[in-house]
This record gives sequence, C-alpha cells and structure tokens, in this order.
Amino acid sequence: MLDYYFTKEKLLKREKDYKIDVFTPGEIFFEDVGDKPRNAIGKIMQDRKMTLFKNKILKEIGKNFIAFEDGTKMECDLAIVIPPYSAPKVLLDSHLGDEKGFIPTDTQMRHLDYANIFAAGDITALAQPKLGHIAIIQGAIAAAAFMRELGEDVTIPAYKPEIFCIMNMGGHKATLIASDILYGGTKDKVFHSPLAKMMKWGFDNYLYYNKGHMPPDLALEATDKLVKFL
Repeated sequence: MLDYYFTKEKLLKREKDYKIDVFTPGEIFFEDVGDKPRNAIGKIMQDRKMTLFKNKILKEIGKNFIAFEDGTKMECDLAIVIPPYSAPKVLLDSHLGDEKGFIPTDTQMRHLDYANIFAAGDITALAQPKLGHIAIIQGAIAAAAFMRELGEDVTIPAYKPEIFCIMNMGGHKATLIASDILYGGTKDKVFHSPLAKMMKWGFDNYLYYNKGHMPPDLALEATDKLVKFL
C-alpha cells in the first residue's frame, strides 16, 4: 500500500524517488504459510524493487535510522515495526496465563487449570499467529463449549485453524491467502487480483455497517467454495 501511495505521489508531484526495505528477525520471511503464498508475495516485492533482509533483530530506532544486533544500521525516514506479542498487564498480574501472559487452553478453549474459564482470540496461547480469522474460529468453539456447560444440546466444532487473510495493496489490487500448512494441513493458496479487493471491500463494509456482526453463513460458505476453486 505504501508503494502504491509513494508511486502515485511521485507521479503527481514529481517528488524524489523512494526505496522500501523489509526486515525480519527470522530465517524465513512470511513463515506462517507455505511456499506458494511466500513466493507470490516475494515476487510482488521484487517487482516493486523492495529489498528483504533476514535475521535482523532490532536493537534501536533513531531519528533517521534503525540499528540491529548484528551491528548494522539502515537509514530510514519512516520505520514501521511490529513488536513482539505481549498480553495485557492485567492478565500478566493475574498469573492465569503462560510466561507471556497468554491463556493456555485445550482445543475447546477451556483453561487447562481452571475449568470455569474459557478464552478465545488473541489472548489464547493457541492463537498463533494473532489473526481475526483464528479468533472467529476460536470464538465459535468457546461459545459452543460454554453452552454445552450450561446444559444446551449443541455440537462443539472441531478446532481446525488456518491462515486466511486478504491484504490490500493499493488501488484495485489485493492478495488473498489461505493456508493451513503451519498446522499440518495441505492447503496453501494465494490469489492476487481485483476480485480479492472486492471481497475485502465487501467484508469490511459489512462488518462496519452491521456493527461488527459477521456476514451470513451463506456468504461465508460461498467464500470457502471460491477458495477451494482457486
């Protein structure tokens, strides 16, 4: 999205050229998915002349640079950094979580030590990475498990996590990724087109105008069928 914005600004205002560098502390960039999405995103980055740096552990952010633990520095006018995951202080102080404060649960979202506690979403230790799609899956399981606890005759869905996200890329383009490789599955798909942008636009607007309520099951089922077709 930044590349799209900077390109547009450069053409409109004849501003100076720009360069986008991407760094990761890991040996593999985009390690939550398999080779197909990773290679597709890598090609998009290469086409836009973005440089990827791996094994870069951040040490310092300065006024016009960032420094790494290996002694190297990178000049920059704007640094966008995703910090390590950390639970809220209230949970860290409660000692209900693990060493980072996240709630340990079984696959029915029940606390491993306290049977009367259920958790879902980013706050669970199971939610890796922290994605809205995984939170929705866990929320449905936690709700069903809690209803069963109250005596309701409901089926608790099986926990089948997957990476599913649609990334806006500026203009009319977006990239859809659906992968469960991280969880031992075989699904590993990527779709880069205006159709993905339309799906993202439709989903975001539905949630906004319906105050956070999910789209009807029919729409979600249609999305699943489309992903299988890709």
